Amino acid sequence: MNTAISYFSRSIVAETFKLKRTPLLWIALIGGIFVSGFVFLIYVFSVENLGNVKGNPWNLYFRFGFTMISLLFAMPYIVLVTSSITYFEHNSNTWKFLYTLPLQKGNFYFSKLFVVISLIAVTYIVYFISLFITGYLLDFIRPVYGFQKTAPDFVWFISTLGHSYLSLLGITSLHYWMSIRWKNFILPMSIGLLGFIIAVFILLAKKYDMAIYFPYAYAGLVGLELGPHNEPTGMLQFWKLTSAEWLSLACFVVFTFVGFWEEKKSNVK
Repeated sequence: MNTAISYFSRSIVAETFKLKRTPLLWIALIGGIFVSGFVFLIYVFSVENLGNVKGNPWNLYFRFGFTMISLLFAMPYIVLVTSSITYFEHNSNTWKFLYTLPLQKGNFYFSKLFVVISLIAVTYIVYFISLFITGYLLDFIRPVYGFQKTAPDFVWFISTLGHSYLSLLGITSLHYWMSIRWKNFILPMSIGLLGFIIAVFILLAKKYDMAIYFPYAYAGLVGLELGPHNEPTGMLQFWKLTSAEWLSLACFVVFTFVGFWEEKKSNVK
């Protein structure tokens, strides 16, 4: 047991070092800053509309960014990360070398998956931190908002981001499986972007009864439900998690199992 854990941890370290050869880590860092920066600019140029909002200004500020990252940014970002994480192995044909090592295939499969979901977590953490930095900076430019006069609800913010994160795990596992299965990274990226576009149309049309059966729409559903307008999407609550989150977790388990089973049974690429 200890040996298996040791091998797996070493595989994670190896995958982390591989990130130096790719721009994925920088994309994860810049992605979180981009969303909070965009919300910052909206507030700078919309002071007439947003400056008179009553209540804690942090709540609306956070909800704007939360909806944006859940509805518009997270899905293309996940498609990009999962499609690129295996590009180095496919492009240099190093799968044969990896599978000649005295390690089980699970070390390679799950260590890469762990790195992917960790990159998504890094993006959310960077967004969370940069949101408060830009909020206090905004108070110097537009004091009318009064961010320094009120305290943000950190517990609620972290909990809300956790809901969005869980809603992304299912589609992350699906596209990670696609990136392993196909050498051509354009194919999973195309499927992902098409799914994202369809999800946006479904959500804009308010077809929430259809969206709950479409994994690409889960993050958007959570973003609308917990966003600035508290859009009622009809999702059910089970043990403090929405139905979209439970379905996302179910997809994560299913696609992870199917992907690993297929990879374990397949011949060396």
